[in-house]
Amino acid sequence: MISSDSVFELGIYATDCEITTMYGIGGEDHAFRKAVDKIQFDTFEADQFYLDFGYFEELYGINGIIGLDILLSGNFVIDLKGMEVYQK
Repeated sequence: MISSDSVFELGIYATDCEITTMYGIGGEDHAFRKAVDKIQFDTFEADQFYLDFGYFEELYGINGIIGLDILLSGNFVIDLKGMEVYQK
């Protein structure tokens, strides 16, 4: 999920999209889902990939969260001891 505020300048808006509902520790939240032309994370690239865009409160200090759909598709490993993410 990516902060919707951080993509406005790229022309990504909540129009002609699917609205999604997510549930977590903080309760229920909503986002909009749109296909983007291309994503790249490290050496992983995907065309026409669906991403969710939502609101992140400033107190979190982040603009996005990398989801399991990307991590699994790219065969990524999360090394918590070394605090690294890499492809296997």
